[in-house]
Amino acid sequence: MRSTDERFLEFVRRYIGRFQMDVAPDEDPLDWYLFSGDCGLEKPGMPARGKKKLYRGGLLMYSGFSREEMAGRLLSGVRDLIVTQAGPFMRARAGGVATDRGAVLMPSLPDAHLPALVAMLLHSRAGAYVGDEVVLIDPVLRKAHPLPIPLLVETQDLTYLPDLGRDPPRRRRRDERRGRPLLPARQPVSPEELGSRPADPSDVRWIAFPEFGPGSPTEVIPITQAEAVFRLTQSLLDAHIWGDRSLILARDVVQDAATSRVVIGDLGEGRDALLSWVSSTSE
Repeated sequence: MRSTDERFLEFVRRYIGRFQMDVAPDEDPLDWYLFSGDCGLEKPGMPARGKKKLYRGGLLMYSGFSREEMAGRLLSGVRDLIVTQAGPFMRARAGGVATDRGAVLMPSLPDAHLPALVAMLLHSRAGAYVGDEVVLIDPVLRKAHPLPIPLLVETQDLTYLPDLGRDPPRRRRRDERRGRPLLPARQPVSPEELGSRPADPSDVRWIAFPEFGPGSPTEVIPITQAEAVFRLTQSLLDAHIWGDRSLILARDVVQDAATSRVVIGDLGEGRDALLSWVSSTSE
């Protein structure tokens, strides 16, 4: 990673600085750069922020005014690289939190609100961090493993986490006037910022399938293990690689877990409903 502003690199190092590598003296540093950040021009005393652009090679990945959102796009690209080279794991599109009795796995359709739900659970001291949108599952021991990447929380959902002290989300009034939907934008949030930590590999003890429907009544609906196996298989990002074995692996993960659907009309209510369900099924 290279940048026109050292402050951006310092911000990114807060989240993945432990993986920093030194370039050997006989190597060209340009051979190492996967991402390039142009942080724009900012002058002291000027209220306007410089426009920022992030590139992967020659491909533009981000264009906007937020350092945090540009870092989120960068870390999203890093996560994609890790997931594709993670070795012999099942890759589930899911959030996850690990308690002292096992992991709560939350497989989901693609939804920008899932990381915020995980973040709110961590902030409630529900457990340690397993994943916000991707969880790796060991196909032999059936344990859930976290990725070494922070949560990437939708900027609009940071209002549910005021303790982070992030700037309120900016409204893109030009897009609103033109009837354009707001594009999703993510910001990195570490488990430590939420009073938590990355989890150790954990057995899957609960599987809840969140369904986000703003304004709907929030409720937990128990489901059979057969339905849970089908839904978990649907969430696998590499089912095409595992083939028929993906059903067997999903069945083995589900067999010792409590299973439910969780309809979430409000993120705060969804957090409370999940905590109550986990507590009531802990025996």
